[in-house]
Parts: sequence; structure tokens; C-alpha cells
Amino acid sequence: MNQNRTLQRGLEQLFLAEVLTTVVGVGTLLPLGDFFLSAISLLSIGALVLMLVGLSTLRNVAQGYRLAFLLSIVELVMAFIGGLITAVLGLYVSISTMLAALALISVLALALEGAVLYLSCGATMEQIRPIADQTADQGGLVRMLVPLVVAVGVVGQALYVLPLTRDLSDFVTLLASVLQVACHACFVRFLFQCRKVVAPVAR
Repeated sequence: MNQNRTLQRGLEQLFLAEVLTTVVGVGTLLPLGDFFLSAISLLSIGALVLMLVGLSTLRNVAQGYRLAFLLSIVELVMAFIGGLITAVLGLYVSISTMLAALALISVLALALEGAVLYLSCGATMEQIRPIADQTADQGGLVRMLVPLVVAVGVVGQALYVLPLTRDLSDFVTLLASVLQVACHACFVRFLFQCRKVVAPVAR
């Protein structure tokens, strides 16, 4: 399989993963019932699997994809270990310690997710530029949004730990979630355009 065909297949997988991630993000912002929340949880797992498959497909195409793939695995392992640690802290130490640990793990997960998105977008821009320079430039918006999303998310988690008003921390966390959805939606649009320009050269 030539590199352009591998690129096209990987971009298709990343596109589907980002569509699901965006749907999950919108779902978490809405007041949904238990059934829909369960469906959202399943979609988030599907998005993660598709993201890993897509990055695995692309990992030999560019260094950025390889690093993003490794960070995705680290994020998955950290989420599992972090869940065990917070459960133990909640049972045997204290709720406040558990919440502090949960905030720290959330910050690390957010940073890793941002790094994966930033690297994936950068690698895609690098691969698309020789084919369609203007399309590649559209990825710049995603790479500008990622640090903003991470920064606002970190502030939101810090406010939950600090003894401040809950309304402020809730507002900042909501803002971070909205920005995160917007960032993923921009990446979906970018990947959609990339798929269209790669298709003719992948035949």
C-alpha cells in the first residue's frame, strides 16, 4: 500500500474518531437521561478505539503521528491507573484527597489529549501541504485552540481544589468543555477537507 493510500485510510479513521468525540462532547453539555449517558459512554470508548486505530495506521507516515500514538497509549494507561488510585484514596484516605488526586489526573489527561490533538493536526498539515497548501493552513486554527483549551481546563480543575466559590469553578469548567467541543469540531472540518484532497492522489 502506497503512502498516500495509507494516509487516506488513516485520515478516514481519525475523522470518524473526531466525529464521535465531538458528539460525546456535545452530549456531556446537555441534560441527558441515564440511557443517553450510557450511550455517550459507549461512544467515547468507540472514539478512543478509532483514534488509536487511526494513529496506528498513520504512525509510519510521519513522526508526529507516531508520537501521538504513543501518547494515546500513555493516556489510556494513566486513565486506568488513575481510576484505581482515586478509588483507593476515596475508600482508605479521605474524599478531599481523592478529589485533589482526581483533579491532578484530569489535568494530566487533558494535557495528553491536547498533545495528541496538536501532534496529529501538525502531522496532517505536514502531509497535506505538498498536495493542497491552502487546505493545510486550515489546521492552524486547531493548533491555536489546543493550548487555550488546555489552559482553561487546568484553571477549571485548580478552582475545584482551591477554597473558592463553586459557581466560578463550574463556569470555567463549562467554558473549557465548550472550547474543547469547538476545537474537536474544527479538527473534524479540517480532516473532512483533507480527506477530499487526498482521495484523488491515493488512487
